[in-house]
Amino acid sequence: MPAREASSDRIHNFNAVTPQAVRPMFFLIPINTDAPIYHWPWATLSMIAVNIGCFVVTAGGYPGSSERWQPWMLEYGHGLNPIEWVSMNFLHFGLMHLIGNMVFLWGCGVVVEGKLGWWRFLLVYFAIGIFGAFVSQTLMLGYDGASAGA
Repeated sequence: MPAREASSDRIHNFNAVTPQAVRPMFFLIPINTDAPIYHWPWATLSMIAVNIGCFVVTAGGYPGSSERWQPWMLEYGHGLNPIEWVSMNFLHFGLMHLIGNMVFLWGCGVVVEGKLGWWRFLLVYFAIGIFGAFVSQTLMLGYDGASAGA
């Protein structure tokens, strides 16, 4: 029994014993869930496939390929453009941006789709994305770039 108490002391005193340079880094990566999965997550997998497809078509948003992604990007100061509210949900700039978003979409999307069903999941997915883009573009009406000190 004393050995168990000693090991729990080490766990509780981890910050005091371990120097900053050798502390492990922890990320929130959903790898498991206790939520029941009622069906195969077709909508989540479809959204992942669409995001990856858009990433390939737009060449990942890299600077040398701006003619491929510029028309779909959310632009400020040019009025309200509803097509950009939808398309900006699928643009990712860089491979790590895409991978991070797809890991999160898989981890959370499976659970949310299982709870809501596929069509409500897609409705929530697009509603949050479109509303966020609408608010962002609306708040920036009249922005011309000069006011930012550029």
